[in-house]
Amino acid sequence: MSKLGSVELLINMKSRSGRRALKQVLDTCDSNNISLTRVHKITDTGRLSAVLAGIRKRAPDTLITASGDGTVSDVVDYLAGTSIKLGFVPLGTTNNFARSLGVPLDIEAAVGTIARGQTRTIALGQAGDDFFANVAGVGMSARIARAVTPERKQRFGRFAYALTALHILMTHQPFFVQLKDKDGEFEAHFETHQLIVANGRYHAGTEIAADADLSHSELVVFKLGGPSRFSLIWHMLDFYFGKRRSVSHSAYFIGKNIYIQTSRPQPVELDGEVKLETPLAVRVHADAVEVYC
Repeated sequence: MSKLGSVELLINMKSRSGRRALKQVLDTCDSNNISLTRVHKITDTGRLSAVLAGIRKRAPDTLITASGDGTVSDVVDYLAGTSIKLGFVPLGTTNNFARSLGVPLDIEAAVGTIARGQTRTIALGQAGDDFFANVAGVGMSARIARAVTPERKQRFGRFAYALTALHILMTHQPFFVQLKDKDGEFEAHFETHQLIVANGRYHAGTEIAADADLSHSELVVFKLGGPSRFSLIWHMLDFYFGKRRSVSHSAYFIGKNIYIQTSRPQPVELDGEVKLETPLAVRVHADAVEVYC
């Protein structure tokens, strides 16, 4: 048995570099003396829930997940509140979860991080009945996530989202948002194309704020732009290329228990996977998962 206890590996073979990475992940686990009791190669995402239910039932000491952010969003649904520790090897397009944890984007270094055995407990966001590690996106990002194809992600990487966004932007309509903190900290009303609720430090590979942290047990909520498409583009450029040093930035709302209502139902993506629609309650769960980092 590994010094990490019993260890299972789940690898998403459909992630951007999943098929190419399998042998390297296995070899690197072996060279770091990580003995794997089971290896789950996910080629059909329809099987993922059943595989994760089996993992939760067996309760290994550690689950190493080699994937992109979307798979992590499913994994934490089953690990939240259990004693199973999560190790992460980033194989995705933007790898926000790894960036938020400070996990190296290189496979060998990421596995080495797990092998060292250093952990910390992080918070998770919860939207409806679903947990998310990084971000819940309302509006345009959900439509982009639904439209971007695996083939386009394989070919263009992070730029696949920008290319898809340009196409969707031509017809996307703004919506009114009523944002209410159930703890009474704030209430806001505005019109926008995009709303972000962030648990992690990164969104779309970009730092939200230098002092945002997965351990802070708070959600950072912000819109990208107003009702015009020009405003959306301008604010997206400002977000991707500007620097925000603190979550106390005037553009951000901070809360732990938030209700979102929109003028018409909007799709909601959790870590890049479209799962819900508004209206929606979003809250933070402190100390939800222990992770290697």
